[in-house]
Amino acid sequence: MLKIKHPILLSPFYQDGKPLNPLYKKLLPVIFLVMVFGTLVFGYKVIAMTLCGWLGSFLVALSFSIARGLRMDQSFWITGILTSFCLPVHLPLVAVVIAAAFGQFFAKEVFGGFGANMFNPAIVGRVFITLAFPLYFTSNWKLPQSIYGGLSSWVTDVATGATPLMSFRATGTTPDFIDSLLGKCGGSVCETSAILFILIIIYMQYKKVAKFTFSYAFLISLTVFSLVGWLAAPTVILAPHLQLATGGILAGAALFCTDPVTSPRQKKSQILSGVMLGFLVLIIRSFSTFPEGFMFSLLLVNMFSPLFDLYFSGKLIKNKEKI
Repeated sequence: MLKIKHPILLSPFYQDGKPLNPLYKKLLPVIFLVMVFGTLVFGYKVIAMTLCGWLGSFLVALSFSIARGLRMDQSFWITGILTSFCLPVHLPLVAVVIAAAFGQFFAKEVFGGFGANMFNPAIVGRVFITLAFPLYFTSNWKLPQSIYGGLSSWVTDVATGATPLMSFRATGTTPDFIDSLLGKCGGSVCETSAILFILIIIYMQYKKVAKFTFSYAFLISLTVFSLVGWLAAPTVILAPHLQLATGGILAGAALFCTDPVTSPRQKKSQILSGVMLGFLVLIIRSFSTFPEGFMFSLLLVNMFSPLFDLYFSGKLIKNKEKI
């Protein structure tokens, strides 16, 4: 087991020397379910995107393994697959490879590999590809087909000009709550069915795949903040139930807020980070250029999580007393 004398300075995100890969293995049923649902409503291209995401992260992980002379970390696959789930189906497959490779390289390997990364690598890959190819995220979003409709095509040919959040920002059109629940609206693979990710959260909670304090604090705070904002400015801020059902909120709570490396560990830190995430998501969704908000907000919270953990663990106060 790796012994670290100065865990805060060397690697604040290394989880006490404990192997975390077994936790990721428990995500396999969840990964499979999301991929199957995406294939049913978007087409077989979702499977190709999943494989391309896996390939992008694999190539980077293999390269670093050879360069370091160490055994390749097996957690690379979760980075690539989650990256592909964050992307729209009309994106070229080569862009999926680039996104996964970028996240694996700059958000994981350069920090020292698995367990040492500050930022969620899948979200970093998504942010990079959004900024590098912005036109793919502003128009021509694909509208999911009826259930099983995707089995008859490579990718759905039903295009919609914008996602529900983009339509609300541009024209004030309120998203349809039922469509958001059932996954009948445009978006990335993991931004469609809210019910799907409610079931996934229940499954993960039942199987104890992850701790959900951070996720629940995020969802509750977003609900409270959006309720206040909606009552004050209903034409600018969506109602709480629509905030939760649209975009990648529930997917983020299930798949990204539960990341055992980049998420806070102290319970008070998890609550504070969740409140911060809910506030940032609402602000970015309502007033920035980007109508989604979750990915940028999570990366900002990732930066503060080690500081929160350090403070609530009491180590920061003890170090001050020594000085």
